[in-house]
Amino acid sequence: FFQISDISNNNLSGNISSSWCMSKSNFSNNKNIGGYIPCCYSFFINDTMVGSWFMGTSTIVDEACLNINFPKIDISSSDNKTYIAGGYLGFHDNSFYTDPSYNWVMERVGTLFSCSNCGLPQVFNITFPSSKKTYTIANYDAPPKLDYYSIQDKTFHGSYFGYDYNLIHLEIVGVSNCTIKQSSFYSITISSCPNITFDENKSYNIKISVDKQSSSFQVNPTNGQVCSNDKCNNHGVCDLNSQGQCVCDKGYLGSSCVAPKQCPNCCDTNGRCDNTTGICNCHNPVKWFGNNCQYPYHFVTTIEPASNLTNNIAYFIGWFGDDYHNNVSVTISPIGSCTNININSTTLSCTINSTNETLPEGIYGNATVTQNNFTWIGIGQYYFERSIKECPSNCTNSNQGKCVEGICQCYNNWIGFDCGTFDSKNSNNGNTAPPIIDTVISNNGTTTFNINQDPNKLYSDYQVFITNLIEVDINNNPISIYPLFNNWVLNSIKYTDFNSMNGRIFNFSQTLQSTRWYTSTIYMTIEEISSSRIESFVNILFPLESNSVKVSLSINNYQFSNSLNTLQLYMNSTMETTNNNFKYKSGQLKQRCYKSGNNVTSFQNDQFNYFLILKENVKLYGRFLNKIIADGRTTWISTSIQTNSYSNNTSKNPNTDYDFITVKLNLPHCINNCIVDPGTFLKQ
Repeated sequence: FFQISDISNNNLSGNISSSWCMSKSNFSNNKNIGGYIPCCYSFFINDTMVGSWFMGTSTIVDEACLNINFPKIDISSSDNKTYIAGGYLGFHDNSFYTDPSYNWVMERVGTLFSCSNCGLPQVFNITFPSSKKTYTIANYDAPPKLDYYSIQDKTFHGSYFGYDYNLIHLEIVGVSNCTIKQSSFYSITISSCPNITFDENKSYNIKISVDKQSSSFQVNPTNGQVCSNDKCNNHGVCDLNSQGQCVCDKGYLGSSCVAPKQCPNCCDTNGRCDNTTGICNCHNPVKWFGNNCQYPYHFVTTIEPASNLTNNIAYFIGWFGDDYHNNVSVTISPIGSCTNININSTTLSCTINSTNETLPEGIYGNATVTQNNFTWIGIGQYYFERSIKECPSNCTNSNQGKCVEGICQCYNNWIGFDCGTFDSKNSNNGNTAPPIIDTVISNNGTTTFNINQDPNKLYSDYQVFITNLIEVDINNNPISIYPLFNNWVLNSIKYTDFNSMNGRIFNFSQTLQSTRWYTSTIYMTIEEISSSRIESFVNILFPLESNSVKVSLSINNYQFSNSLNTLQLYMNSTMETTNNNFKYKSGQLKQRCYKSGNNVTSFQNDQFNYFLILKENVKLYGRFLNKIIADGRTTWISTSIQTNSYSNNTSKNPNTDYDFITVKLNLPHCINNCIVDPGTFLKQ
């Protein structure tokens, strides 16, 4: 259809159809054109441009159109534009204006206008200057709201009704459908409700529908009071005899029975106010507590113990919150309270005191830090160092090695953490045939030492593998258990000496499967030591013997379920010995007499925890540092060793003995990462 048409100054006759409303049409100076002007034009007849289109004709303005029910309009947004669509919107950009004011542009004659980057409020006014009419429009589809009923003029007052009463339906539920006389955004006037006579002693259920939106109310026709069905939020009853006010249930108050009280200080930005209870729900209940979520559940990650009563300052590093440090106290068992406390968000320092002349040595004490009436407890996390660092087995004897700062320095061909093994491989004694030893590192993170002493008699296999990571509470009860064995992913294999393909480094990882919201990753590195060297970790120097294996771990981004919880890492070392000295007779297996012997020992000093499995003259040494790096700081940890052994006499492995130990590393409450490096294993 033509949007602009000029048929003026012709000898045309007849009436103008409403189909012309989609165009700017100039009918002027056609004296034989008569009849009523369509409403789309009559509504704007006082507009200078529109009025000129009908000069010199015999047309008549339809007065009813000047009081027309303004049709429903639609509002939408796209490409940073807001659109108003509907009938009778005008024939040029200035046909109407809005409050707030925006620059509207006609997109389609009479029915579609747009503005760019205009943020219409939820309710706004639209005014047509030519007809001096102003209408209130909603920017979204909202259900009708009823405030009160006026008995004298039969008018329901509220909002979100509309001007086209053909789209409005008002029903007295189950009784009558009312006839609507007129309506606006704020009111609905009825002419009658058939089949009903209002009883002043009764209230009536009213349902108002506007297009696709509807709401239900209770109305007292005598005093006009209204109660919406959801006015009291299910926490009270609306009293139609008392100006429509809510009578709230016990524990609730306010005009809508919303909440007993507001939360204090908006929950200190660390929580959200529950308006049904007036109580703060802390964003992270593991981190904050208090009626205002203002107090931190503090924790300690690392402890730097005081070395003696002269250098008597102890440091506790962790998280203590920024603002509230009320009634701070520190206790260290078995020596008592700590004084001269200084504290900030990450560090607490204090002076230790003792009634004795010296401090205990070589024991793990408990530490408690209290503030804001919450106490953090570190079980066995405060270590009292020894003044003299001992070596395992005192390096066996003075002819085999000497003890230097807790580490054995071995003589000649004596090797091992305790210098207790003679290295026949490097000996000049040609009568001694060393065993055949092969190291296998599997894709599942298991390290196996295959040792063949005599191909006709005995095989020995040593295996080392990580089994579990467990989060435990303060009473050592397991909270979350993560099986690590057989869940490793091999990421890469590198070589320390690429030319000779010696000194392989295996890099593994796995992601912990948790029901909580976080993701935690564990990285493990297993390195074959091809040549002896001196290693340094947490300022401790120690030797790494050739043909040994070093295991390192990093636990990243672990999120605890409680600030008092800690971690336990479990590692197994097993030894399997198979006796092949047997013959078959009459289909049965007959074993020659062969007795296997075994021994498991352990030793701990300030720096290391050692264990030794001795079986059939074959040894597996294990060594663990008693320090780790927790969130970038060095701290002490404790380890424990449990030994087990059994024999397997099944038909599958008829002559196999097993010995194994379980090593438990007690790790602190580390948030970013715990780095455990190294655990070292040496077979001899």
